[in-house]
This record gives sequence, C-alpha cells and structure tokens, in this order.
Amino acid sequence: MLKGKILFLKAIILAAVVIFVSLGTVMLFQAFGAPRDMPYQLWIMLATIWIEIGLGCYVALLLNRLLNRIRHQYVFTEQTLAIVQRIKNQVLIISFISLGIAPTIFAMGGPEMAWLAIIITGCFVVIPFGIYAVIAILVECLKSAIAIKNENNLTV
Repeated sequence: MLKGKILFLKAIILAAVVIFVSLGTVMLFQAFGAPRDMPYQLWIMLATIWIEIGLGCYVALLLNRLLNRIRHQYVFTEQTLAIVQRIKNQVLIISFISLGIAPTIFAMGGPEMAWLAIIITGCFVVIPFGIYAVIAILVECLKSAIAIKNENNLTV
C-alpha cells in the first residue's frame, strides 16, 4: 500500500515539473516572438518565473529523495531532517523571488487598478510564505521526533 502512495506522489511531482517547465517554455517562446519594445516588467516577470521553475525543480528532486527515504523507512534520521530543511530554505527563497512578479502586475493594472494589483501580488507572495511556515513547523516536529527516537535508542 505504501509503495502505491509513494508512486502516486512521485507521479504528481513529475507531472507538476513537466507542466511548469512546459508553461515556462511557452512563455519564453512568446516573449522572444513578441515585439522588441516589450516592457521591462515582462522581462522581470519572465526571469522571476524561470528562476522559480529552476528552484522548483530542485525542490522536486529533494521531494523525490524524501519519498525514497520514506519508502526505505529511514524517516526519523538526521539525513531526512537535512533534506526537509533544504526544502524549507528553497521555499523561502522562492517566496522572496516571487516579489519579482509585482512590477508586471502593477504595470498591467495601471493606476486605476492599483488596489487589485496589490491584492493579486499579495496572493502571489503570501501563498509561498504560508507554505514556508507549514514546512518550518514540520521541520520542528521532525526534530522533536528524531530527539525522542534517539533518546529511546539510548535507553534500550
């Protein structure tokens, strides 16, 4: 049963990577096919998205390693903790980089739609920071579980 769940999760991760890289590639072709006087905000957004795709692919590799450790029942170890902390750090970096989308959203909305641009930008920025908070809490739970496991191993 566990193998099926892990395989399903790996398929979801692979599908997400394929979809994001494909969409990023389509955006790249559209940008280079656009007129040369394209606003600089769109170039900033394009760079932001590709940096996030690259970091997202690295997170996908880390998630794959984590799933392999779970499959082999090496969950409560320092190596697993290191992987989860790397994921947490990458999500924090992605959260800050997502601010690069803001100039494009503000430029597209114009002055009369600034309130909507603030809301949309807030959503793009708040969601990754929320994911970071959840992962940070899970890291602390994993640290506690590893400490308890090590303590139990010492008492036996």
